[in-house]
Amino acid sequence: FVANERCFLRADKNGIIALPFPQMLFVGLGTAQQFPALDRFVKDPSTLLGLQRRFSRTVVKNTPENQLADLDDKLGMLPTEFAGYLAGSKPQLGGPVIGIVEPAIDINADEMTILPMDKSRQNKLLERNTLERGRDRHYAHWLDLGFDAAIPQVKELCQLPAVAIGFCVEKNNIRGTNDPLRLIYDGLSV
Repeated sequence: FVANERCFLRADKNGIIALPFPQMLFVGLGTAQQFPALDRFVKDPSTLLGLQRRFSRTVVKNTPENQLADLDDKLGMLPTEFAGYLAGSKPQLGGPVIGIVEPAIDINADEMTILPMDKSRQNKLLERNTLERGRDRHYAHWLDLGFDAAIPQVKELCQLPAVAIGFCVEKNNIRGTNDPLRLIYDGLSV
């Protein structure tokens, strides 16, 4: 478990490290209801550490159980809380980056595919995702991470193995493998 929406990378003498994203996660009530470890907070999130700024106790209390998933209310959790409740132990957040994966939904594919990414595509992907534009440039400083948000070491990142993984779609559901992480690791090690 590393991040929600954004993943900061730091390149130094030890290689490229993925840093855990320090911003709160917001989990919809319908999603929370599907996990026993999170469902207990749907009616009462008072023991969660984060500020519940997207949760209305009054609205949730007055909504029937089977309609809670339709609300816009969300549970706010710190990444360590979220991962801890789901995994049942304190998670290790962040770590060395071993490769780059670009996921995509492919409505024309018959099965899940994973293919090596050519260097020009990899370079475009990395350039597009460095935090160099607009307000993103200041994100790391807002969060007091203590380093420049932009990643000038795109060439260094391009030396990592990279793959494009395609998920096929069948009747509005993603159809793939029951072990996608193993498929990714195998693809990166080729």
